[in-house]
Amino acid sequence: MKDINAAQMREGMESLNVDDARLEALGMAGFGPTVSVSCENHGGSGAALVQQWDAGAKKWNAITEFLPADRDLVSKLAMEVPKHSPRRTTSPRATATNVRKRHRRSPPVPAI
Repeated sequence: MKDINAAQMREGMESLNVDDARLEALGMAGFGPTVSVSCENHGGSGAALVQQWDAGAKKWNAITEFLPADRDLVSKLAMEVPKHSPRRTTSPRATATNVRKRHRRSPPVPAI
């Protein structure tokens, strides 16, 4: 495996197009919404449904319709800093300087 650069990543993401025909070819018809990525929309539709495994029939069954994401709530939660996050602390023990003092052989810790 070889590393890719930013241009290759962008090209790959913008080429991603999982439409209904592709889902069908993968044996996943109805399993999820279609997916395509662009600079304007790299998060997809956000729609989801709940499925349940039927062990007897050995197949997934949708038990809800596709439901839209609550984008306002998701954005709010994504921007919150969790209580356990090291970025949240005001303790001098967690400053980059003190971390470097404790780990002399480690590379410098970037400022957050």
